[in-house]
Amino acid sequence: MDRAVPWQVRTKLLFTVSWTRVGGIDVRSEQPAPGVCTVVVVRPKGTPVDATWPGHPAGWRAYPGRAWTPEWAAWRGPGCR
Repeated sequence: MDRAVPWQVRTKLLFTVSWTRVGGIDVRSEQPAPGVCTVVVVRPKGTPVDATWPGHPAGWRAYPGRAWTPEWAAWRGPGCR
């Protein structure tokens, strides 16, 4: 999860994701570790979901966050279900 994601979203996602470890990265300067399937990033108002992480790894796809405000996006790796 990007460290810039607001606390309201972090708290709600951390509570509901009990089956795996949730870590943090700075998507402006870091890439996800091997084996990471999903990265959650901030989605500034009016930003297209595909523009939320300009430095994403090749093959990763963006999906809009579907709950709560402020807006967020989830990026998923190509090898993940």
